[in-house]
Amino acid sequence: MTILLLELKKIFRPVPLLLALGLLCCFLPSAVKSQRKALSQMDTSAYPMQITVYDVTEGRCSIDLLFHDHLLGRYGKTISEEDLPELAAEREQLLDQITAAAAQDPILLRNRMSFDPDSEQFSVPYLEGENEDDISEADQIYLWSVTNGQARLPGTDHPIGFLSKYRTVLDRVRENGAYQVMSYDLFALLNGNYLIVIACSCAALLLVVPYGVGEAKSRTEGLSAASKAGRAHGRKKLAAAVLAAGLVIGLGALLAALAIAQWGVSRYSGCGIGDAMDVCWGLTEYQGLSFGAFYLLRLLELVLLGLAVNTLAALLSLRIANSVTAIACALPLPLALLAFHVGYDMAYLEKPVHFGLRWEPCGIVVCLCLTSLLLTGVRIWRSRRRDVVPG
Repeated sequence: MTILLLELKKIFRPVPLLLALGLLCCFLPSAVKSQRKALSQMDTSAYPMQITVYDVTEGRCSIDLLFHDHLLGRYGKTISEEDLPELAAEREQLLDQITAAAAQDPILLRNRMSFDPDSEQFSVPYLEGENEDDISEADQIYLWSVTNGQARLPGTDHPIGFLSKYRTVLDRVRENGAYQVMSYDLFALLNGNYLIVIACSCAALLLVVPYGVGEAKSRTEGLSAASKAGRAHGRKKLAAAVLAAGLVIGLGALLAALAIAQWGVSRYSGCGIGDAMDVCWGLTEYQGLSFGAFYLLRLLELVLLGLAVNTLAALLSLRIANSVTAIACALPLPLALLAFHVGYDMAYLEKPVHFGLRWEPCGIVVCLCLTSLLLTGVRIWRSRRRDVVPG
């Protein structure tokens, strides 16, 4: 234990520690911005009465979250066929309200925008020679918000975008017998939260690689291999590097969990994500999985991935005395972390071919973990074999 503590002291030296903290500071603005965006979107009770298109594009509000919060409060986590009459009546009432409000709205009338209840679309008659610059900026924002579904017309219960969302839910219930209440916009918010673990995994590499190179430069590896006690010390060096990486990555996972706890996301933790995945991305492999389980599973994947990457970095750097060579060999490892993060991030998942499948990221993490465990096992086996066979 004393040797392990001494090796940990070597790892957490001032210069590598400052480099790791500097890297985390580079990620900090993005993490803070993402946290503010999540807090703003998740607090649907604080949304303004009149939501604009810019409120949505700039991440202050989410019509999808607002809609599913309404369903969650009114029907619970699952909408069944028994709820169809009430849900259909809600939609018809909103359609009637929008039809009546659109016919009296002064801004719509001033800009000759009308609403067709049959197609449920807003339209403006085209006039040759008409210049859009004649429309004031405030009117233009309002018209965009109306056509995009963010606006809530005076005298209506909900934003216009609820019409299409009601239809989607009704169709899913009629087709499958039930609908799992879950907002797909919530998945996009996880991007910044997961990035905390990725950043800590990369920061751990800045501790592990310099330590390994420093030990390799000291030329103690060959001396250690000459004695049983030395070989045991060599194994403890590897254990210390993995333990240090685990502490840093574990801290990142804890910070990520504390950050998401502030969102008030617990209301969705037991909600099934199958319908949201299918509706938004056409992914059918997530039926039966709750949002809470999905989050914890992905968080565990990132922690194991970070540990595997840092273990490989330790195995490499402990044998490479040249700093440039060690950096060149270790560089693909943080790139692999970022590639995994982007490849399986729902915010970037538009046309999934294979990215985003339920068990694929698990498979990648398992393969990388098995590779690191295999290489670690070979190193330990060779070291202990020398303890049994003299010379």
